Amino acid sequence: MIIPAITIQKRKIREYEELERYSSGPLWVTDNDAKGGKEMNINIYDDLAGQYELYIDGEFRHRDDVADAITMGANMVTISERMDIKKMLDSLFITENIIFYYRGNREKMERFISEGGKYIYSDSYVENIPIKIFTRDGKCGECNIILDIGEYNGRRN
Repeated sequence: MIIPAITIQKRKIREYEELERYSSGPLWVTDNDAKGGKEMNINIYDDLAGQYELYIDGEFRHRDDVADAITMGANMVTISERMDIKKMLDSLFITENIIFYYRGNREKMERFISEGGKYIYSDSYVENIPIKIFTRDGKCGECNIILDIGEYNGRRN
């Protein structure tokens, strides 16, 4: 599946005009404010939730942030691999709709999977894991591909 992606930064959708081309369906929302330790953009999530299936990429580090994002309409949320194990397990108790943001901590990713986690996001190829993978790397044939819809792309170039 290809999932269009937008970025929220400084409480604004950077690709607002491009977003008008998408009337519904899945939408990957990279919340750079939340990733940077600021408040989540809950009002924006709420506005988008009625129209899109939201995948909120906030790399949340707290169980309450996971719960709040799901409550505000997110279908799926990313957690940071910096989240401690207890908070990660508590988050999995709240919802199974968590995407583990994998950057290289294989041990923590394997613990996430062994405790019931079903989804991984990684820009590097992850081998031999029986779960669904989200990535921006188009080389992964069976992965869900995250595709930026505008020129901004969250400085990922």
